[in-house]
Amino acid sequence: ISGNKATFGGGVCVYGGTFNMESGSISENTATNGGGVYVSWDSTFTMSNGSISGNTAANGGGVHVQSGTFTMSDGSISGNKATFGGGVRVNLVGTFNMSGGSITGNKAADGGGVFLADDGNNSPVLKLSGAPVIDGDIRLDSKPIEITAPLTGSTPFLVTNVTNRTFTSGWGTYMRGADPAEFFTVSEIGYSFELDGYGEVYARYPGIFTVTLNTDGGTISSGGVTSYTYDVGAVLPTDVERSGYRFDGWYANADFSGEPVTEITAADYGDKEFWAKWTVISSGGGTPAKTPSQQAADRIERAKDGATVEITLKTGQTKLDKEVFEALAGRDVTLEINLPGGVAWTVNGQDIPADANLTDLDMGVSMNTSTIPVDIINAFTGEISTVQLSLAHEGAFGFTLTLSAPLGREHADLWANLYHYDAGALKFQTAARIGADGMASLKFTHASAYAIVIDDHSHALPFTDAAADAWYYDAVDYVYQNGLMTGTSATTFAPDGTMTRAMLVTILHRQAGAPQVNYALPFDDVAEGAWYTEAVRWAASEGIVTGMSATAFEPNAPITREQFAAILYRYAQKTGADVSAGEDTNILSYADALDVSEYAVPAMQWACGAGVIQGSGANLNPKDGATRAEAAAMLMRFCEGAHNA
Repeated sequence: ISGNKATFGGGVCVYGGTFNMESGSISENTATNGGGVYVSWDSTFTMSNGSISGNTAANGGGVHVQSGTFTMSDGSISGNKATFGGGVRVNLVGTFNMSGGSITGNKAADGGGVFLADDGNNSPVLKLSGAPVIDGDIRLDSKPIEITAPLTGSTPFLVTNVTNRTFTSGWGTYMRGADPAEFFTVSEIGYSFELDGYGEVYARYPGIFTVTLNTDGGTISSGGVTSYTYDVGAVLPTDVERSGYRFDGWYANADFSGEPVTEITAADYGDKEFWAKWTVISSGGGTPAKTPSQQAADRIERAKDGATVEITLKTGQTKLDKEVFEALAGRDVTLEINLPGGVAWTVNGQDIPADANLTDLDMGVSMNTSTIPVDIINAFTGEISTVQLSLAHEGAFGFTLTLSAPLGREHADLWANLYHYDAGALKFQTAARIGADGMASLKFTHASAYAIVIDDHSHALPFTDAAADAWYYDAVDYVYQNGLMTGTSATTFAPDGTMTRAMLVTILHRQAGAPQVNYALPFDDVAEGAWYTEAVRWAASEGIVTGMSATAFEPNAPITREQFAAILYRYAQKTGADVSAGEDTNILSYADALDVSEYAVPAMQWACGAGVIQGSGANLNPKDGATRAEAAAMLMRFCEGAHNA
């Protein structure tokens, strides 16, 4: 098919239909949209071989997918030209699936390989699997690249427009353990790839690099510089001292050749190392200086009410004697403890309890550690980024201190959510907004391993009716943090409220990724467009729900405990979870076991055996409705245990 001209699809325009290409060529055609092929209105173009080459268009030189689906398993799209999307342009709700073949040698002002164009209301999709080859750049928009099966190709994809965001989905499922740098690259200097808390690929810019200062026995009062950001740079410290020596500057090499360096410029890139040059001026001597603890205690004793006392501790010398805090206790004096790397502790003496058991404290803080297992971090959170830190002290402080930690100016106005790692799990502690300077201030009462999860919202429970000492608090926290359940308002959860059948189905639909299915609902009481309609449609199509009758689902009816178990049981089966726990479970030990409906017996056996339902004393109460708190508890047990089995 060659030498044709059109507004839409110079060679082929698929509009409300299907086109299969198994061989042959579509070449030398011209159009405004889709020089070779234009796919629109839920149409499908399947390419298993052949070539689309030498076509020209303003949008999508080879292929323009407007709102349909183009699936490519082999063949080539090459030598096409366009302003946007030399090889392929995907618009609106179009989808381009590529598991093989190649997109090479195409030219465009933007998106030489593939151009994804999000108009703000729709999200075009690029899905990759297998070993596809794309030698031009993939110009992304707001929608991430979907990895739908393992990638096995050896040629990295060049991606653009990825600054400071996660740009994949499915990587954590199909590519766990793989190095993103082997599959993706960018042309701009300063980018680095890492994994976010969900195991997806995150593109960070500018790069953050380490700085090593070799003092040769000297000390830096300010703590020095330990890192810098590309495109920002850093000033090297001048408050460097060594008894009996004069500081003659920092040098970029150990033999002190060249000129001294005073700063890392905005154009510098990569890790840096510098050496301090000294000239002997005397043999030293004199009266031994007071220790940092003695200096701090002296300054606190001399301070007036309302004053702030600042001290700076050096690397390897971060311990403060208990006498410092004894001098501070009860005083309206704030102690600010500055540490290397821009970290600082603050505490006001009036916040130290009179009966506190004060001890020596090591105030050292190690940022960007890796003490928490990666599977815990990956499985838990990480919407934007996750920073691990460890405190040098062991155990409780005896009072509350505030830690100011540098999290990066690029995270300004986001939230720093602090989690304590203990007994193989992360537990939320507190949250604080990150300032314009990239600093966040978080309260600590004891030392341990911690993770700071940087997100666009606070992870603190906003519900005033879920008390921290309530039996269901952890369950409510779990379903809220994991996006399974929301509140009945911005500040209420209604733990004693009724859980309906529609609510549970919607939760499971959300957990499954909100799939859209084409299925005719048999239920007369599920109206089109209701908030639960698509969830019920999906659940019915999968056999997860069967309705209260052939034509009634009763979405607003309270869900009973046995219905809850039955729906979870079917969902577990459909998702491949191990449901064998019910095979060896005997529920006849419960006084009301015979009240369980026949259809729900296997599900109740499984739910009891897997610990999802624990019973109420000697009873299962199968016909009782489940409250929202009970539903949260059952969902947490299901997700943490039975569904992961």
